[in-house]
Amino acid sequence: MRLIPLLVVTLMLLRPAFSLSADHAGSNGAERKKSPDSLRVAALLKEATEIVLKQKQAQRDWYHGLLWEIGKVQIQAGDLEAARECFSKTNYGSEHFFLTDIAEVVARRGHLKQALEMLPPVTTNGCNGSKKDWRDDRLRLAYLDSRLSRGDLQQARQILEDFKAAASRSASFQKLAVASMKQDDKAEAKSHFQSAVAAAESIKDEFDRARALCRIADSQIELADSDAAAATIQRLLRQADSFNEGSAKEAAIREAAVLAAKTGDRTNAQRLFERALKRLIEIESPSRLLEEKKGYYLKRIAMAQASVGYFHDARRTASLIDQSSDDSPSYMDAKSAFCEISLAQSRAGFMNGALETAQEIDHFQYEATAFEEIVSAQIQRGDRNAALAAAEQIGISIEKAIAQLQIAIACEKAGDQAAAKEIAAGIRLEQHEENRSIYQAEPVMFDYSNPRTWADLYEHPRTSVFSRRGAELASAAMTLSLMLDLQHKKPFEELFCDIRRPDVIRALARAHAKTRDADQAFEWARQIGSDAIVPPHDDDDYADEQWQARIALNKRVLALIGVAEGILDKQHPDQARR
Repeated sequence: MRLIPLLVVTLMLLRPAFSLSADHAGSNGAERKKSPDSLRVAALLKEATEIVLKQKQAQRDWYHGLLWEIGKVQIQAGDLEAARECFSKTNYGSEHFFLTDIAEVVARRGHLKQALEMLPPVTTNGCNGSKKDWRDDRLRLAYLDSRLSRGDLQQARQILEDFKAAASRSASFQKLAVASMKQDDKAEAKSHFQSAVAAAESIKDEFDRARALCRIADSQIELADSDAAAATIQRLLRQADSFNEGSAKEAAIREAAVLAAKTGDRTNAQRLFERALKRLIEIESPSRLLEEKKGYYLKRIAMAQASVGYFHDARRTASLIDQSSDDSPSYMDAKSAFCEISLAQSRAGFMNGALETAQEIDHFQYEATAFEEIVSAQIQRGDRNAALAAAEQIGISIEKAIAQLQIAIACEKAGDQAAAKEIAAGIRLEQHEENRSIYQAEPVMFDYSNPRTWADLYEHPRTSVFSRRGAELASAAMTLSLMLDLQHKKPFEELFCDIRRPDVIRALARAHAKTRDADQAFEWARQIGSDAIVPPHDDDDYADEQWQARIALNKRVLALIGVAEGILDKQHPDQARR
């Protein structure tokens, strides 16, 4: 029997517009009026919230994490009053923890006074853990962004004196300088940049001081003001000479080199990179701790060099990191450095170099990460054969399968359905032996056309708890199946009933709602798992029963969240999270 369509459920569940969302939505009537999709998302998350809240008080401590997840998606959807109410039902002060996020959205909508009034007083032992000046300045910066995005520089200037922290003052002047330059007011831009630099140099923390000067120089480079950028870089280097903290000094010199490279001053950039390297190479390392730090900072320099296209120099720097044995303190830094270089080469389109670097990594996880990026880059370039060749070199079987599914999806998008099916059919992924029942004669094999094989079967159970691979595999398989319009004899709620991990259910629901009709996703999401009250237990005899009930409830709630996220992904594809 077909369930009530999601839009009908929406009208049944939703109360009148929330005061916070409506009052603070802005003066534009179009902003206040919610779209049908926004109403669907609100209804889904409201239903998920009610399922959690009907649990007995004794169980509530365990479910605060679900309310966090619901509230975060409500913030993303702009349903601020619902998010605030959701967080107010949780433990551990999460209402205060997330309230600043809600207030920031209100400030970005142009309502600074209301945003500031939403926040509770800061106490020395409060759960929010943030200082009042920093917290309030965060809202002021959000409001400043909203004014500048509308070209309202006059109103933006009115709050410049309200910023308390030096870092915030520097950031506000920098933002206003960029906006002034875009309006071709060079004199005012120059004045604001000078104020930004002055505020930055008054920051007490050396790392924050360097970071603020770097941001200013970056903005000047983006605006093609090379002379101003060069002057700011020199100020950064003078500050670095005065730093007491060695790691802050190294970071400032390294970032100055990056900035110099961005201005096109290769000679100065290489000189500064060499200066940073010389400081590290000359360090005597009497202790294991210092050697670990040395490897880390060499890695940071290599990454910085790669970020500006100095790939040969980056590889040379990475080779200086001690990797004589896998027991050396900086062994993982070396592998990570080469991985980051390969990633930078892929993103820059240097595919041969990226492949060469990836092949030298010799560490299963970092090597797989590098080849996955190469696969993504080759997909974007439309080079299917190169993408398949790179996928073959991924040593982790489940990550290799995910990459192959992404290639198949790209083929289907390009109109080559036969190639998509051929690639997906060629995936060889076998159930992990720790997931097999003693009654199984043969292991389960992944089959893109059989939803029962999409789930969390292919990793060690202990590893899968902390891994997103199972969810990514299921999501990609669902996406491809829907794009190919494959038909299944049983409904998804039956096909997915044995999946143990709620995060996999969430990923499946999200992929379904994003790729096809949200009503179809809602049909099975509302039947998966259970919305029943989890029974209490007084002894170990009922522990397993309660655990299974908790999993069932998690599956139902996360399925509804997943459908809501899929709708949001479809609304804003550029902002879709992984």
